Amino acid sequence: MVDVLIKKVDDRAYKTAKILAIKNEKNVGEIVSEAVMLLARQQQRKGLKSIKPFKFGPGTENLSMEIDDILYGD
Repeated sequence: MVDVLIKKVDDRAYKTAKILAIKNEKNVGEIVSEAVMLLARQQQRKGLKSIKPFKFGPGTENLSMEIDDILYGD
């Protein structure tokens, strides 16, 4: 564990963390750690489904084919 100072925490979020800490007989740091890890797991589950396609701009329509040629040859 490390000691850190986190700035600009929302008042309601901090109060909620304190309440959860008291109810669960933990300290606020443990509650914040659990919340961060939970959020990280939720983000990981989204995986590739969360990545939306986007355009690279004019002249890049065949970019993936060009990259394949570079990597794997003709």
